[in-house]
Amino acid sequence: MMLFLLSILLAYWFQKEMQHFPTRINQQTYQDYHLLVQSPLSLADFIHKSTLQPKFTFLSYGFYILFPVIVWIFYDINLPLIFILICLIYLS
Repeated sequence: MMLFLLSILLAYWFQKEMQHFPTRINQQTYQDYHLLVQSPLSLADFIHKSTLQPKFTFLSYGFYILFPVIVWIFYDINLPLIFILICLIYLS
């Protein structure tokens, strides 16, 4: 039961992080670009001109189905926990 609740919580977190991912990448790219080249572009202008924009996708709702199903299938094995940790490492 605890792993099921954890999988729902992580599905919610992953869905929210997928929406913020392009903004974080653009901020990091802007910081690196600004260190290399003194540009008159502000961060807001850089994000506006970037082709990497936040998009809403219904595929992010798949986490709500995928994680509980994985926990249910591999209930006796710690594989769900390992899979979720691997996803956390990948997304961070």
